[in-house]
Amino acid sequence: MEQNYIYRQTKSTPLYPDLIWSRPESKLHAGKLLIIGGNLHGFSSPAECYNEAEKAGAGSLRVIMPDKLRPLISKIFPAAEFTTSNPSGAFAANSLAEIMEEMEWANISLLSGDFGHNSETAIVIEKILGTKLPLVLTGDSIDNYLAGPRNLAQRNNLLIVTTFAKLQKITTNLRLEKPLTTRMDQVHLQAALNTLSIKYPMMVALIHEDKVFVTQKGKISITQITKDTSLENKVAAHASVWWMQNPTKPFEAISTSVLDFSI
Repeated sequence: MEQNYIYRQTKSTPLYPDLIWSRPESKLHAGKLLIIGGNLHGFSSPAECYNEAEKAGAGSLRVIMPDKLRPLISKIFPAAEFTTSNPSGAFAANSLAEIMEEMEWANISLLSGDFGHNSETAIVIEKILGTKLPLVLTGDSIDNYLAGPRNLAQRNNLLIVTTFAKLQKITTNLRLEKPLTTRMDQVHLQAALNTLSIKYPMMVALIHEDKVFVTQKGKISITQITKDTSLENKVAAHASVWWMQNPTKPFEAISTSVLDFSI
């Protein structure tokens, strides 16, 4: 029998229709989103998140990338701002002060990915995670926490948008009583997500088997979505916009944001 902490929705039967009808009518009141990501060898994730955040109705948008990308993309992506790179073309340690200043401007910051597996950049991400500001993480911004996820899981004001494989590693290394396994059915998956969300404050948007599962404090919303092999950036961007526009209702806002991809 279905537990009362599980809520299902479709495009025609949204869980929180009031949020849909009360969206900001003016960009002045539609929130400020900062997107952080990219390295010399890749910038598609922050670019895609920027485009999706515009579609989702963000009020103001800023994107910050390592300055090794400036000669490559400054003309084709004029929205990008740049900060100090390290020799590998990723974020340098001394980029942190400028990133923090931009984060103070924003209502929410989205770490979009394409950071590269760089030890200096990993320290920058760790310092960002150490703030108390609202954060959304997706893509390889999560990768450094797969083996040691406790700092991630214990953080308040945090949403991770991720795949089953990554969340499986996180729950296994958290030594949860009910970690995710590839053989579990949806009932047991829901039970595992419930356990995770009760024990840790981190919110999760799990993209799995043409569904998005959103969790917070024992609540789970399930939304059937259109088939897409690369939804992480899209879901993360839309979730960021809806959350910043409804800061006191993160579960409701993030769940509603998934309707942009529902069937």
